[in-house]
Amino acid sequence: MRDLYVGVLLIVGIISAARGEEPTYAMKLEAIQTRHKEAFDRYSKNFATPKTDAETKVLVEDYNGQVQQNAGDVLAVCRANTKNPANVEALGFVIKIARAGPSDCSKQALEMLIRDHVQTPGIGRIVGWTFFLYHLPVAEQLLREVSTKHPDRQERVWAASVLGSHLEYQAKMVRRFHDKLDSPEEFEQPRRSLIEQFLHDKPDAEALERDAASVYEKNILEYGDLTEFDGGKRTITEADGGRLFALRRLGIGKPAPDIVGQDVDGKPLRLSDYRGKVVVLTFSGNWCGPCKAMYPQERSMVVAMKGRPFALISVNTDDTLDTVKKSITEGEITWPCWFDGGTEGPITTTWGVTAFPSIFVLDENGIVRHKNLRENSLQEAVEKLVVTLENDRRTARPTTERP
Repeated sequence: MRDLYVGVLLIVGIISAARGEEPTYAMKLEAIQTRHKEAFDRYSKNFATPKTDAETKVLVEDYNGQVQQNAGDVLAVCRANTKNPANVEALGFVIKIARAGPSDCSKQALEMLIRDHVQTPGIGRIVGWTFFLYHLPVAEQLLREVSTKHPDRQERVWAASVLGSHLEYQAKMVRRFHDKLDSPEEFEQPRRSLIEQFLHDKPDAEALERDAASVYEKNILEYGDLTEFDGGKRTITEADGGRLFALRRLGIGKPAPDIVGQDVDGKPLRLSDYRGKVVVLTFSGNWCGPCKAMYPQERSMVVAMKGRPFALISVNTDDTLDTVKKSITEGEITWPCWFDGGTEGPITTTWGVTAFPSIFVLDENGIVRHKNLRENSLQEAVEKLVVTLENDRRTARPTTERP
């Protein structure tokens, strides 16, 4: 792979030499990005066929090594051109591909953005990639600085809106670690130590959610007329209003608001029609890989729970009705769905959903009992609620004594 990159740069160098000039900043970045695309395409193709655990480990380690090399080379180009405004997009590319590791390339990119580009045009468009970096203080620092110091009002609120989501995600992860759904020991160093430090510094999930709510309130008050992101359809009032609603109304132990809409055939569908049953409500879509990966488990739950007080319902966020109808026809989806017409649809917006899949487990009274459980944790939580409901009904059933 390194030879390929050297070859690309050699060709670039030959062309530039023929013109009597050095390879430009743009040429260097284009060569690195081409190399990364080729590496990613090979990685994706290799995973198209079944692999043993050992083969998977080799593939992942090889790809991570290439990502680290590519990200490191972009960082080197940016360091040689410290004040170039185009560094914003280049460093955003580093964060996008390097994510949370195992290298510290994302951390280095964030530090460079804080040092040189907090007020640079375009930074508001790339800060969303900090989603993967909840455990890095520099990620939150960048969002706070751009949201307060950038001269452009629109870019300030883009960063501020991401900041609210960032704080919410931190709260979610604090709870997951506290409930032992995740463990720092699952991660390799240095990420493990960074997560442990994050949990030490921010142990209070409710405080993080209050901070997020304050951010959303400020955004609505000061920037409510602006759009959520570049090219977005929703205003900040709509988008952050939904997130604020979710924080205040969709917490554990709170009654879920009713959803009134139409299913994929245009027939009325209401969440409240399922009162008296344990409900798994998902926000999902065929465009979302992790959502589709849940389909087999969801189909199994529908079959296993047949005849018991249980229902699975989804808010589908595909862009076209034909997409979800095709999944239903082919048997991928075997449960009722609202069609919301995309991730900015009215139901998704009202519920403040920004991550997919989002999963709510409701008891028979429509009270939120669990959020975003997966796999065995979801199965166990549902089974426990259904068994409790069945036992309560048997206990409450009147008996007739024989004379």
